[in-house]
Amino acid sequence: MIALNIYFPEPEENSGLKTIRILKEAYEGLGLTQDSAAQTFGKKLSQAVSDLDNDAKLHKAIKDTGNVVLPVYFDTLSAGRDTKAPEFIVKHSYKEIKGTNEEWAVGSIRWFSKLRPLLPSFAEVAAGIGHNNLFADEDGAIRSQVHVVGYLKDTYFPSFSISIAKTFKALKDEDVLVRLGEEIQFAVSPSTSIRVPVIDPQMRTLVSWNQGPSVAFHQTPFVKVYKNEFQANIFRDKIVIIGPTAPASVTGL
Repeated sequence: MIALNIYFPEPEENSGLKTIRILKEAYEGLGLTQDSAAQTFGKKLSQAVSDLDNDAKLHKAIKDTGNVVLPVYFDTLSAGRDTKAPEFIVKHSYKEIKGTNEEWAVGSIRWFSKLRPLLPSFAEVAAGIGHNNLFADEDGAIRSQVHVVGYLKDTYFPSFSISIAKTFKALKDEDVLVRLGEEIQFAVSPSTSIRVPVIDPQMRTLVSWNQGPSVAFHQTPFVKVYKNEFQANIFRDKIVIIGPTAPASVTGL
């Protein structure tokens, strides 16, 4: 299972792709499609568009893999308000929720009304999507993660980590139960449930920094993956997180 911890808010700005598309449109407007030489040239233009369209390549990879989880962010600064929840938000939100009639529980979670954009073509083929907002304590330190946030009026959305766990365990919507102010439960089998306790009504769990990410997670520099200098069994039956691992934005696995 792949957690692609990279944010894709808009299409890639590729000047070469833009130029090739303009040339292709101009070519198609010439009406030369019956000429064999023109057809060959047209195919080369189409291939050039395909070769330069990195968004289309990544879309296909996410779709074909079928196990990629993407992050999304809620806007914490804008005063704007979305008129309607995007389809992918509705699709990946919590469905089984207890406590929605308890005002203290509903009022205790963080509510948002504005979503930062996520490239629709990626969102529609992702196996899971969760928010990756982090909320600092008063001293600026990050000590917890919020696993349930509210969006607009009645949408309850999971954290990136909860969405990762749900996808990794191949859980259905009905297998994940949220008790507002209390816990989240994963029904991993008909007789077994995993409980995710929370420390307060904001639906937070504490983050353990005792070992540090370099100890808690095996890391493989992306350059080794790119050059095929790694053992595939390292990642077999694992959650693989792709994203930055250092302030200098050194990308790793």
